[in-house]
Amino acid sequence: MNIAVIYGFLGAGKTTLIRHLLSTSVAPGQVAVLVNDFGKINVDGATLSGEHVQVMPLSSGCICCSLSGAFVPAIEELNSKWGPEWLVIEPTGVAAPFALEALIRGQRLAPIANLACVVTIVDANRFLAYRPKLGEFYTAQVQQADLVLINKVDLVSVAQLTATEAALRELNPTSRLLATKFGAVDWPALLSISSSGAQTNGHVDAPEFETADLALAPQTQAELEARFAAINAGTYGRIYRAKGIALIDGAPWLINYVDGRLDVEPIKASPTSLTIIGHDLDLSAWPT
Repeated sequence: MNIAVIYGFLGAGKTTLIRHLLSTSVAPGQVAVLVNDFGKINVDGATLSGEHVQVMPLSSGCICCSLSGAFVPAIEELNSKWGPEWLVIEPTGVAAPFALEALIRGQRLAPIANLACVVTIVDANRFLAYRPKLGEFYTAQVQQADLVLINKVDLVSVAQLTATEAALRELNPTSRLLATKFGAVDWPALLSISSSGAQTNGHVDAPEFETADLALAPQTQAELEARFAAINAGTYGRIYRAKGIALIDGAPWLINYVDGRLDVEPIKASPTSLTIIGHDLDLSAWPT
């Protein structure tokens, strides 16, 4: 079973990328996905589930640290149940590399798993601003990658894209860089990458993030926009990421919020709570 690990900070576009991959030339049973959500509700798992794709969720923590003991049994169970040709692993956006790769290459998984490639997706509009704030784990995701996807290039100028590419090349001179919009990368691009196996014995500590799962009552589009305007104003603390499925004007919509930008789209899934990740959260005024 070949494994592709897809890193990326909160909101960079990991799930969008995987959704696109699964929509392009994937035969039934060929691919399974292991999704790690930081919050209690696995929103990404709900958005990725499909007729021909098996999805296994691991929630309420990070598979690189607090859930590391559950990771290897999950891979073994997934392999014995479904035996896919490929397993795509989506760690939480605050995952620190190295430990996960070491588990995959470890003695217990070696007979059934091959780490085929490590992909890191970065937000072209935020990478340069986030780099000094988020520190070592953020840059380590780039340093560990065989392929770095520069996503959301439609949101930046040529000058900003050039500066981002230069910063990424400084961090990782050997990886392939690929500019994308909406995570639009097909399987052939992924299959052409092979893992270098570099830096698997390293260690970095991820910064501490707070998380909360909040109720999302049915509401109108106007009410939703007002609530996220309050988030932008800092009413509830410094929120990097919010994601969930809510009934908006009577229909289910996927809510994606990334550091000031709100996107919604219709989805065929049941409503969930809203998972919020950030710093210095103060949710006492959150409407119930």
